[in-house]
Amino acid sequence: MIQSCDHDFKCEAFASCDCPAIHPKPSHYVFSFYGAVDLLAVLPAVLALLLSEAQYLLIIRVMRMLRVFRVLKLLPYLSQANFLLVALRGSRQKIIVFLCSVTTLMIVFGTLMYVIEGPEHGFTSIPASIYWAVVTMTTVGYGDMTPKTPLGQSLATLVMITGYSVIAVPTGIFTAELASAMQPERLQRTCPTCEKSAHEPDAAYCSRCGNALFPRRPESAAGEAPRG
Repeated sequence: MIQSCDHDFKCEAFASCDCPAIHPKPSHYVFSFYGAVDLLAVLPAVLALLLSEAQYLLIIRVMRMLRVFRVLKLLPYLSQANFLLVALRGSRQKIIVFLCSVTTLMIVFGTLMYVIEGPEHGFTSIPASIYWAVVTMTTVGYGDMTPKTPLGQSLATLVMITGYSVIAVPTGIFTAELASAMQPERLQRTCPTCEKSAHEPDAAYCSRCGNALFPRRPESAAGEAPRG
């Protein structure tokens, strides 16, 4: 039964590329997300027929489980992923600057450790020392390379403390952007008293000073003056 379902799935995936009755826009299907999912699910089986070593790639067929979202009508829930995308786009520049700074620190720490310890203590080259700095700063600590001198151990302690200090930075950046993306669009209007620029969407008064954000409408006249 499983093999029959697998065969039906392959036929449907290939037919969707050629038959408009199965998919109204075959060209859009080929370059769509589910088109890529179907390709990754079918391609290992085709490669296994040509290369015997490619049979281990059949595990990629688990990508077909993503179609559960379509079968169970869970696609509306995937719209919440837009918040994650917006947060990633908003924090992209900050995270890039953070990664460049951490990379610079790792290169400096690795070079210093190579100068201090040297090849006789296992630090055979600067790239190997940078690898040790990466493993130490990320708090993984394989233990395959360890400093032996007191100065090297002091530097290793500094690297570990630095790793614990910077590990929360990208998480904080992404969390702040995600919280900002999940908030409703704020009212952009400058308060004439305290000059606060952002307010709640339906705010009529400033949350900081209590001043009215919009000018009051003049009251209409009680009645028309009598004609003389």
